[in-house]
Amino acid sequence: MGRTINSAGGSADVRRGPAAAGAAALAALVAVGLWAFGSDSAAQVRAAVDRVPTYELDESWPRPLPHNWTLGEAWGVAVDSRDHPWVLHSTNQNDRDIFDRVAAEGKKLAPPVIEFDGQGKVVQAWGGRGARYSWPEGRDWAEHGLWIDRNDDVWIAGNGHVVLKFTRGGKFLLQIGKLWHTAGSNHQSLLGKPTTMGTDKDAREVYIGDGYMNQRVAVFDAKTGAFKRQFGAYGKPIDVNKDGKEDCGDAHTVDCAYKQGNTERAATVTPPPGHMTPVHCARVSNDGFVYVCDRYHNRIQVFRTDGTYVNEVFLDTQGDAPWEWDFKEKKYIKATARGFGIGSTSNVTLSRDRDNTYVFIGSSPSYRRIYILERKTLRLLDTIDMVGSAHELAVDSKLNLYTVGGRQRDARKYRFKGMRPVK
Repeated sequence: MGRTINSAGGSADVRRGPAAAGAAALAALVAVGLWAFGSDSAAQVRAAVDRVPTYELDESWPRPLPHNWTLGEAWGVAVDSRDHPWVLHSTNQNDRDIFDRVAAEGKKLAPPVIEFDGQGKVVQAWGGRGARYSWPEGRDWAEHGLWIDRNDDVWIAGNGHVVLKFTRGGKFLLQIGKLWHTAGSNHQSLLGKPTTMGTDKDAREVYIGDGYMNQRVAVFDAKTGAFKRQFGAYGKPIDVNKDGKEDCGDAHTVDCAYKQGNTERAATVTPPPGHMTPVHCARVSNDGFVYVCDRYHNRIQVFRTDGTYVNEVFLDTQGDAPWEWDFKEKKYIKATARGFGIGSTSNVTLSRDRDNTYVFIGSSPSYRRIYILERKTLRLLDTIDMVGSAHELAVDSKLNLYTVGGRQRDARKYRFKGMRPVK
């Protein structure tokens, strides 16, 4: 049972950097599929991808949760080696609104980490506070980003400046960061409201989107948690004056942390901004490129794993975002303000073939789209309408897509239907 998802609008502008050739010239290259990354000489190569996947919404997924459980605000999703999707939802915030709503529904919140099978049946669920680690906490959200590496270890990022690593059965392995301690984008052990993360293909290094408060990708040893390196926009030194400033310390309060954040967005993306806000994702391809979400600026930047900048693509920068989330009515409404809203580039997932042929980019509630790009050229192949937003999205080996909608409290499956020629 499903609903066909039709192609939507959308635009992409690929730029090699602020000092590169004019945007019009680059747009012309993109239009004919000739702009490629990965070469210092900016070689022009003809795009090889001539088909694009198509989708329908699987309205039967997931199945009703057991034990009278329900989801809170669902922020994270990832897929393991068995093609099982996992969902992370927020259960450890101080704001009582979600708990009151769940009680009014006659339900109770499920544990924060839930493993499903492909048919939507719950396999296991676990997570929450523990003696050996600091579980994410916050005022209006806590748990936030989810990643599963090649070893099926589960990574969790969240409010409170922490990233945690567990086995698939929930055994604690590693913590990066210290709860409510932060010290800016140049610190080598503390984080600043990390959003999510990704590992390289061998799971040797973890690349953390850091974050809502800092302006960088922070790279750590995935086994020991030792700091390795970091990079910000264009691989240049980070202007820490744009970081969030507060450090709640050991005597923290959630209200103190609620005020923390790097919300300084550029007034225009022409010329391209020299900083990212927030750094909302970091994903690594099999051939060693890092895809980073600069959400408020509708931008994805691409780097080599050593932090060398390669290029960037802007998505839907013409005109205003069409949607916004009504916090009072708990539903989408037509946008009431001008601008990009909270952005078009919320998260990235890469198709799981050896070449990572496709990049799927999920948008925030402001756009409600999934963008499908050819990875090696960043050519926009198609966009698809969504029922809601894709705060985070993941893809399995069969090209099925899974999304979570944040405050919409949903997890959805977009079933792969087959390929069609690129228009």
